[in-house]
Amino acid sequence: MKNKNITAYIVLFMVVSVHGFAQNNDAILSYDDYVSIMIKQLPQIKNNIIQVKKAQVNVEKAKSVDDTTLIAQGQYTHQKQYTTGKNLFEPDYSETYYGYAGIERIIAPTGTRLSAGFEYDASSVKGNRTIPAQAMSIDEYQPSIKATITQPLLKNVFGIADRYGKNNAEYTLQIQKLQQREDDDSVMNYYKKLYFTWIFYKQAIDILAESIANAKNLVVTVERKAKAGLAENDDLQRAYSSLYSYQADYQQYQITYKALLDELWLYITKEAIPDSAYLQNYFNEIVIMDIQEIPFEKTRAYAIVAKSIDSMHYTIDVANNDTLPQMDVILSASRKNYSQNQSDALSKLPDTDYSIGLQFSYPLGNHTSQSQLQEYELSLKELEHNLNISKNDYYKNIRTILQSLKGYKDLIEIIQKIAIYTI
Repeated sequence: MKNKNITAYIVLFMVVSVHGFAQNNDAILSYDDYVSIMIKQLPQIKNNIIQVKKAQVNVEKAKSVDDTTLIAQGQYTHQKQYTTGKNLFEPDYSETYYGYAGIERIIAPTGTRLSAGFEYDASSVKGNRTIPAQAMSIDEYQPSIKATITQPLLKNVFGIADRYGKNNAEYTLQIQKLQQREDDDSVMNYYKKLYFTWIFYKQAIDILAESIANAKNLVVTVERKAKAGLAENDDLQRAYSSLYSYQADYQQYQITYKALLDELWLYITKEAIPDSAYLQNYFNEIVIMDIQEIPFEKTRAYAIVAKSIDSMHYTIDVANNDTLPQMDVILSASRKNYSQNQSDALSKLPDTDYSIGLQFSYPLGNHTSQSQLQEYELSLKELEHNLNISKNDYYKNIRTILQSLKGYKDLIEIIQKIAIYTI
């Protein structure tokens, strides 16, 4: 039944192609204009654009690893002091002023953490001196400039974890751009075929309407001949059967055609009609076209999966590093001063403090990192298997199509000859 339907479709197509119809040129919507309208209006295409834009936003977001963070804080403290009353200096209350302003930054290529800033600590203790009795204040000023460097040696060495977010976002963007083109083509292929289907059904309905008119005329003629005894009752029944058959086909085609128009009218005006000549020209090009098999490795589907595999390999490298212990070298240095006079304290910072240390941490068992690594490795194997599945499906389908193509070309050539003699 399926082969008969295909053959009937081709025969009708050839009849339609050879028959031809006059069209109102003002209402004709060319194929190129139709495609342009669909590209601009289809929500699927717009969504695909949004997905790429979202991937681009994520790339910008991932650049935050290179941001420099400004830090500032200040504090004022007023505190009541309690004493035994037996000291030479009896404090009453103290005031403390603390301020810090600095920057923090991650150097992603090396994984280094830098922090530097200026710290200011001033305190004043108000009270009374007992001998001789008098009010007095003890002031202290301690300004300093500090810098700290933290360098990972194992986990996140050379910033492998710091760079992951940005690099992975770039991978995702590249994949999304390929996927956008693949999804756009998939959607547009459907609507391109819909344009040709539009032409087919429109002309097929016109042909069937003409056939119904001819069948009605035949019924009238056979009825007249039957009354005159020049035709048998079987001839009259065949004439009616042919008429009813055309009418049934006409109704079936109308149902499908109206559903097709409802879908098209979401994007085009109801007055538009397709360019029938374009279908014939396009058909003539396809018939003589030499279609060759394209290697799977040159398809966009391969590029998408291959890029996903590259991204997963990179993710596994980062996950491997994440299973290592955290061991950092920490270097810290500061220049500072101390004085009971504010101007003297700020005029110079003669003293230097420095320290060097090692920080180590490692979760015993490390189940989270180990499990994450195993999950990524399984995802990689899944991608590789999916690539092989896609490759096998591709070659199976493309070779089936190519093997059938020559047979259909021969069939079309025969039907063209039949169509010429049936007109």
